[in-house]
Amino acid sequence: MRRGQEELVGFVAIMILLAVVFLVFLTFSLRTPQQDIRANTDVYYFLASSMETTTDCAQGFDNRFLSVAELLISCKRDQQCTDGRESCLVVNSTITELVQKGFNPGIDRPVSGYRLQIEYVQNISTGQGAGEFIMTTEQGVCGNSLRGASYSVPASPGLIITELQLCS
Repeated sequence: MRRGQEELVGFVAIMILLAVVFLVFLTFSLRTPQQDIRANTDVYYFLASSMETTTDCAQGFDNRFLSVAELLISCKRDQQCTDGRESCLVVNSTITELVQKGFNPGIDRPVSGYRLQIEYVQNISTGQGAGEFIMTTEQGVCGNSLRGASYSVPASPGLIITELQLCS
C-alpha cells in the first residue's frame, strides 16, 4: 500500500512539472514579438528632421521660407503663403513628398504603406483633449504589422502632434 502511494505522489509531481513547462512554453509562443526599437527611432528621427525641412512657402515682409514645423503652425492659424497658396495645402504636399522619398512605399517593398496624422491638441499637460485634425493621409496596404512614432511641435497654447505609422 505504501509503495503505491509513493508512486502516485511521484506521478503527480511529474504531471505538475510538465504542466509548468507547458505553460512556460505556451507563454513564450503566444507572446507577440516586440517591435523593432531602432525602426521606431528611425521614424522619430525622420519626423524630427522633416519638421526642419524648408518649404517653398514664404510669409511676411522679408519673404523668409518657412520650415515644415512653422508651416504647420501657419496652417493651424489659416494663413496663406505670400504667393496666395493655402499653407495647409503646401504642408500636405511637402510632407507627403518627404514620406514618399524617405520610405519609398510600395507593394514589393519593405514599407508597403503608411498612415500620417497631424493633429492640434489644446491640453499640453496630458497631450489629449479637444483634438483638431490638420491632416490625415494614408497610402498603400496596411496590415497588422505597424511601426511608428510621433513628434510634437509647440503651437501656443497647445501642441501639433505628427504621428507616422509605417506598414510592413
